[in-house]
Amino acid sequence: MGFLALVLQGCSLSRLERTIGVGTSTRGEVRVRGGKLGDFLLRPEACLSGDRGMFRGVDLLAPPLILRVVGEAIDGLAAALINSESGERRGIFRRSDCSVLRGDIQRTGWRINEIADLCGFVEIECRLPSGEEIEGSIAFEHCH
Repeated sequence: MGFLALVLQGCSLSRLERTIGVGTSTRGEVRVRGGKLGDFLLRPEACLSGDRGMFRGVDLLAPPLILRVVGEAIDGLAAALINSESGERRGIFRRSDCSVLRGDIQRTGWRINEIADLCGFVEIECRLPSGEEIEGSIAFEHCH
């Protein structure tokens, strides 16, 4: 029991985290402006490993939206805002849309129910031709 307490030390526990069994942790926020999305701050409550959706990256959960950060093999990072209820994509941000799009997504070496546990960060400053903008940074740990 002491070992589990050590593993969980420093991690917050939301409803989602309690159902998964190990606490995820996110810090930071991104500001979204313009277009159909309106203006708001997106502050993720938890994160999930992209292993669940068969992609290399993470889903940062901020209902009713998800900020999906994907490590693409050729062009580096990409990000998408997705409606968490319908799955509709609200904006896809690629390197060509961004003055800043950098980050790191690493496997921690842990696997939880065959899902890789991930940690890392993303810094983003992008503007789509349609007018949507996203800017900020988020760090994440124990995404599984």
